[in-house]
Amino acid sequence: MSHELFNAVAPHVVPLVIVFSRLTGLFILAPILGGSSIPARVKVLLAAALTLIVYPTIPLETLQRAFQNIYDTMDEVDEFKVRALSSMKQTVTVLSEEVEKSKGYIARAEGQAQAQAKVSRDPSLLSLDS
Repeated sequence: MSHELFNAVAPHVVPLVIVFSRLTGLFILAPILGGSSIPARVKVLLAAALTLIVYPTIPLETLQRAFQNIYDTMDEVDEFKVRALSSMKQTVTVLSEEVEKSKGYIARAEGQAQAQAKVSRDPSLLSLDS
């Protein structure tokens, strides 16, 4: 008898908990219901009572679609992460190449600055008389 009861109730536990948690969130966060004037126990009891009233009206297919939406969203997030990492890698590669290119320009500019400083210290370097 207890196995039959367990087998009959088990498929409904997770969907029931999901409905309950969503309704509890509503009772905690909603502007009117979430206020401190309503005790937490009352909110939980109201959420539990409303869950027992609402749950039988929700078709199992709807709950399965909701789960599938969650799974699809998680897959999309994973795919986005992979694309974002690839884009970041490309950005780092391009920036690294640009940094390497800029080192030559910086060295050339520093060389010119050193040459100008040398000429300003010894103006005879500019004369054509040797």
